[in-house]
Amino acid sequence: MTLATDMNQAQRFLTLLAGDEPLTFQTFDDGATKNPKLARILHGNLEEHAAALSVLNAQGAGIFVMVNCGDGLGRKAANVTDIRALFVDLDGAPLEPILAAGVEPHITIESSADRYHAYWLVSDCALEQFTPLQAALAAKFNSDPKVKDLPRVMRLPGFWHQKAEPIQTRIIEEKSHAPYAVAELMERLELNTKPTAKSIDDTPVQTLNFDRKNAIAGFAQGNRDDGLFRYACSLRGRGLDKKEAQLLVLAAAANCQPLMPELDANKCLESAWHYDSARTERLTDVGNAKRLVSLHGRDLRYVPEFKKWLVWDVGRWLIDEDGEIMRRAKITAAAVYVEAKSASEAGEQPMADKLASHAGKSQSVQRLKAMIELAQTEPGIPARTTELDNNNYLLGVANGVINLETGALREPRREDLITKRALVAYEPDAKAPMFLAFLDRIMGGNQALVGFIQRAVGYSLTGITDEQCLFFLHGSGQNGKSTLLTVIKELLGDYAMQCPAETLMAKQGGGIPNDIARLRGARMVATSETEDGRRFAEAMLKQLTGQDTIAARFLFAEYFEFIPNFKIWLAANHKPVIRGDDFAIWRRIRLIPFAVTIPPEEKDGKLPEKLRAEYPGILAWALQGCLEWQRQGLNPPPEVLAATEEYKSEMDLIGKWIEECCITASHATAKASALYGNYKRWVEDNGGFALSSTKFGMKLGDRGYQKEKSGTVVYHGIGLADTTDSLDSFSVSTS
Repeated sequence: MTLATDMNQAQRFLTLLAGDEPLTFQTFDDGATKNPKLARILHGNLEEHAAALSVLNAQGAGIFVMVNCGDGLGRKAANVTDIRALFVDLDGAPLEPILAAGVEPHITIESSADRYHAYWLVSDCALEQFTPLQAALAAKFNSDPKVKDLPRVMRLPGFWHQKAEPIQTRIIEEKSHAPYAVAELMERLELNTKPTAKSIDDTPVQTLNFDRKNAIAGFAQGNRDDGLFRYACSLRGRGLDKKEAQLLVLAAAANCQPLMPELDANKCLESAWHYDSARTERLTDVGNAKRLVSLHGRDLRYVPEFKKWLVWDVGRWLIDEDGEIMRRAKITAAAVYVEAKSASEAGEQPMADKLASHAGKSQSVQRLKAMIELAQTEPGIPARTTELDNNNYLLGVANGVINLETGALREPRREDLITKRALVAYEPDAKAPMFLAFLDRIMGGNQALVGFIQRAVGYSLTGITDEQCLFFLHGSGQNGKSTLLTVIKELLGDYAMQCPAETLMAKQGGGIPNDIARLRGARMVATSETEDGRRFAEAMLKQLTGQDTIAARFLFAEYFEFIPNFKIWLAANHKPVIRGDDFAIWRRIRLIPFAVTIPPEEKDGKLPEKLRAEYPGILAWALQGCLEWQRQGLNPPPEVLAATEEYKSEMDLIGKWIEECCITASHATAKASALYGNYKRWVEDNGGFALSSTKFGMKLGDRGYQKEKSGTVVYHGIGLADTTDSLDSFSVSTS
C-alpha cells in the first residue's frame, strides 16, 4: 500500500507554528531496527525538503520538526534561539483536561490513535523559562515528562506514524488568536514552576534568594556550564567559603540536564574562585579576544595564508564571506553586560560598574576589530592551509563523512578541518539504473571502458594523486562526454572546480597563473573545449598532475604553497598539441575514446535533470569504483592504451616527417641544414609548429641518428627521399 503524504497539512502546521521562519527537520526509523540510514537532520523550509521527507517517510522514517526556533546549524540546546510554543505530548493521557482548562491550545494534533499533542504559542518565553514550564505542564496534564528539552522535536502532521499500524498524523483543531504571554498562561493554567531545593545538611540554603534556589534546581543543556559558573561566582560574592559553595555547586550540578560530572562542576568552582582577579585583566582588547574564543572558539578558525576566518557550518568549515565573525564579536561584547549583572547580583558593584563601562566601549567598531584581530593568534584558532582537508581518504557528504578506505559513513568532526562537501547524501544501497544505461550507450556497450570510468571517478573522490594522470574524454560532438563531465562535477560539489581550458594551455610568460590558487583542496578539476591547434603547457601539466609542491597566490595576496590533490578531467573535440615525446608527459595521459555519436532522435533534453535524481545512486557507484581502484589501480583497458598511443603518434611530427619525407638506412647521410629546412617546410605546410634547429637536432640524436661535423654537420642513417632537391643539400651514399 502506498502511503501518500499530505503536504497541505504539513505546511499548515508549520505556518501556524513558525510563519515563514526557517525550520529544522529530524527523521528517525519508526521501526524496531532503528536503521541509521533513515536518521537525518535537514535545515530550511518544507518546500525544499518535501521530496526527501516523503521518500524517507515511505521508507519507514518518522518525520519530526523542532518546535522552537533554531540557528540552522544543528539540533542541540545551544542551537535554539527563541521559544515558539509550550506543548505537551499526552502519550495516552486524556485530552479532555486540556479542553476543560479554559486556555485553548492554538494547535491540537492527533499523532496516532487516541494520542494527542497540544501547542500553546507564546510571545515572550525566555530560553531559561522553557524547561521548568514544560515540566509544569507535564505535571498538570500527566503528559510525557521527558518533553522539556529546548531542541525537542515533535511529529509533523501530514506524514505517517509507522511504529505500529500506519496512521497519518493530523491537525484536529486550530485557533488563530494571538500568542499567549507566559505570565498569563502560568496564571490561567495555575502552573507551578518553583523548584524544590535539594536538601543538604548544614548548608545555609535559607540565605539564598529565589534565583539561587532556581540554580540549585539545575541548569538545562546549553546553559549548563555558564549557569553553574555564574552561580559559583555569586556564592563567592555573598561571602560563602569555598567548602560551603562546593556543596551547593555539586547539588546544582547533580540536577542539571544532562547531569554535570563532579569533576566538571569542581572546575566551574575553581574558575569562579580565581575569576575575580582575572576580571580586571580582562577589561582590555586582549580580554575581549579571549572572551570571543571562550564563547565561540570551537566554531572558529583563522587561516593566516588566506587572511580569512573559517566558521563551522553544519558539518564543515566555511570561509566567512558575510561577516559572521563580526556578528560573533558583537555578541561577545554584549555578553560583558551579563558579567556586569552577575557581579552586581553578587554585591560587587564597583566591579559591576567597570564591566558595564567596558561592555559599552567594547561595542565600538575599533574595539570589535581589535577583538577579532587579537583572536587570530589565540591558542587553537590558527589553522594552516596544510591542515585543511588533509585526510585524502575522507569525503564530506550531505549526511556526514565517508571513510573512502572502508566505505563507512560517520558524523563530521571539527578536528577533521574539512572545508568541502559533496552535496549528495550517501545511501549505500541507492541505485542509478538510468546512469548505468547512459554509460553503456555512450561507451557502445564496452563494459571494460565503463569499468575504467568507474575506477577513474572513484579515484577522483580521493585526494590521492599517485596515478599522476589526466583523464582526456575525446571524441566529436554529440557523444555524451560533456554530460558525463557535468555529472562528475556536480556529484563532487565543493570538491570539484571548473577551470578554463586556457589555464592548461601554453601562453606567453609561462609560470603558474593566479587561477591555480583557487584549485587548492579540489579533488576534481573539469575543463573542456580547447581550440584546435592549441598546445598544452607541458611543464605546468607535469606539475599539476605530479606530487610536487606548487606556490600560488590569489590576486593581491601573498604566495602560499600546496600540493595538488585534484585530478584533471578534460572533455574536448580537438586534441591539444603535445610537442614532447618523453615518457614523463605521455605517461600522464589517459585518453578515453568516445566513438559513439548519439543521433538527434535519441537526444533527451531532460537527461541531466533525470540523472540528478540518481545522484545518491551514482555516489554509491563511484564509491564502489574507489574501492575497486584501491584493489587493482586504474588498470586502463586496451582501448584506452591504444587511443593514447594513437594520440602520441599523431603528436610525433618528427616521426611523421621521417615517415613521409626521409629514408632511414645505415648508408644514408644528409646535411643537418637540409634536413631541418625540409622538416620546417613540411611542418608549416601541415599547419604545425616547427622546433628550433637546436631542439630538432636533439630529437634526431634521441632517435639514434649520429652526426658528424667536418665543416658542415652531416647526419648518418637518415637522408631525404625527395631527390629533386639540389645535391649540395643532401646526399645518399650508395657505396
